[in-house]
Amino acid sequence: MTTPAARLAQKIKSCQSWAEVENRIRLCPQLKSEAWELLTPTERAYIKRLKQSPTQSPSSITPSSINEGDLVVVSPSTYTRAGEGVVEDARGYGFLRMLEVRRSDGRLQIVSIAEVRKQSS
Repeated sequence: MTTPAARLAQKIKSCQSWAEVENRIRLCPQLKSEAWELLTPTERAYIKRLKQSPTQSPSSITPSSINEGDLVVVSPSTYTRAGEGVVEDARGYGFLRMLEVRRSDGRLQIVSIAEVRKQSS
């Protein structure tokens, strides 16, 4: 049986915009902190990106906008190094999608979709 906070966390991580996140939290404000703690670091990064760019089109941060061969910028995190690279492969779906990014130093880096943004041409 899932807790109310776990159900809220599940709903929050499926949001496509900051407005959706705010609406979900508004329904259960007392569970906000507990639900946040249940999210993984990758899921938290995704939510933070939504908040930082509330007017940004969701398609610009969804997996469908990043494909093999695209130049991307990797954001620094606990497990990733910042820098540019080319997407060689993509696996999974939604914001849980993982990308194989070939860095300029030749190394292959596995990153989540929440840790990259498409390099503008």
